[in-house]
Amino acid sequence: NMSFEKKIKKTLETTTDQNFIIACSAGPDSVFLATMIQKIWPEKKHLLVYFDHQLRPNETKKEIDLVKKLAEKLNMNFHYEHLF
Repeated sequence: NMSFEKKIKKTLETTTDQNFIIACSAGPDSVFLATMIQKIWPEKKHLLVYFDHQLRPNETKKEIDLVKKLAEKLNMNFHYEHLF
């Protein structure tokens, strides 16, 4: 039975010579994905991106802060982009 970490590595192994650009919403799925990618390829300088669709204005600042702190914790670059 292959571990989830090994499944991710096997799925993405053809791109291991590149840094990843990871869209992160601050939700559990994208936070987990970013954490796993950094765990599997810690030598890379990945980019964590928060894209503001401007659909949840009351939550955006909190989400940006969370993703920015996650990027710092995981030693990733951070980028914020918005729709308008």
